[in-house]
Amino acid sequence: MIASIDPVNHSTTLFSLPRDLWVNVPDAGVMKLNAAWQTGVWKSLGKHTTGSSDPTAIKAGFALADQTIKDVTGVEINYNVIVDFKAFEQAVDTVGGVSIDSPNDLVDPTMAWENANNPILAKAGINNFDGKHALIYSRSRETTSDFARAQRQRQMLVALKTKMVDLGTLSNPVKVLGMINILRDSIKTDIPEGQFDDFIKLARKMKGAKI
Repeated sequence: MIASIDPVNHSTTLFSLPRDLWVNVPDAGVMKLNAAWQTGVWKSLGKHTTGSSDPTAIKAGFALADQTIKDVTGVEINYNVIVDFKAFEQAVDTVGGVSIDSPNDLVDPTMAWENANNPILAKAGINNFDGKHALIYSRSRETTSDFARAQRQRQMLVALKTKMVDLGTLSNPVKVLGMINILRDSIKTDIPEGQFDDFIKLARKMKGAKI
């Protein structure tokens, strides 16, 4: 997902790229877009492995993914953030859950086992989700499509941002840094720690921005 922030016109755009998009990854060949980052990591490490925390390899993964995305979209990527499932759940739980207005019932028998054996992941209308159920809602695609899932993921990020604004989190640097510390082990990013404060200030400035 690309997030483009325009502080001059006070707007933000979220744009999802299909994970199965068939792309040409520089010096690596043709593959699905969601393999570009991992391919960069493996090329840096010289081997195939999972869960690497090597900072050089992580940056190499970002660089290859960014170049691939630029080749496809023409968009220059300035910063990267990878959030794993644990971090997503923790972020939602840290703000006390989120409210989502589902346009219709979301029924997915393939994920029922994660939802107390209930195939109905969301009812049409307002749903209040904790981290676990927010993740289930965001991951489901078997009975809809990857495009519908991408829309739910954007919807979830907007809901999380709204909850953070309502709680005053974005206006309190201590709360923001507290969330960063909670999520630190589950997030990979190339944003220098020395610039975190600049991003917090930007978030405060943009908290009422149109998305």
